[in-house]
Amino acid sequence: MDQPIAPELLRDALNQPKSVVWTDATVGSVESFDGVWLRLSATERATCRITAKAEAMEVGLHRPASPALSPALVEADSIAYLTLERTAEPQSTEPRFRLGAVGYGPAGAELAERICAQIRAWSPARTVEAEITAYPADTPDRDLADGAVIDRPSARLVIAY
Repeated sequence: MDQPIAPELLRDALNQPKSVVWTDATVGSVESFDGVWLRLSATERATCRITAKAEAMEVGLHRPASPALSPALVEADSIAYLTLERTAEPQSTEPRFRLGAVGYGPAGAELAERICAQIRAWSPARTVEAEITAYPADTPDRDLADGAVIDRPSARLVIAY
């Protein structure tokens, strides 16, 4: 989403204690969790993406689910991002990873909970294909299909499950 972000506020937030929230949702090592990102984009105006540099991970920040590009929620001086950790299954089985979120700043825990709510909504229906319908930008709300609406300059997108 397009939104104004104040990097100086987020730098301060990342120096504060983190809030970690876990779900019961797990994925395999090659299983996609892109549906979580789509749900976040459809329901949360605070959705953005972050990249974690190796230096940031080395100083003890929790690992984003995809360090190169991971979904996050940002509001003013707070941030939360999707994370994962390996579950404790025997080494002889395929690795599984539990999904959760890490938040920083005054609203970090609440943002992490909001990410986890979307993980929980996605997990039992992860094979359900989203239906995305594009409408002209000037289409009134009453003429849109039911679903989450994403307004873009040239179109209105409706995402339904």
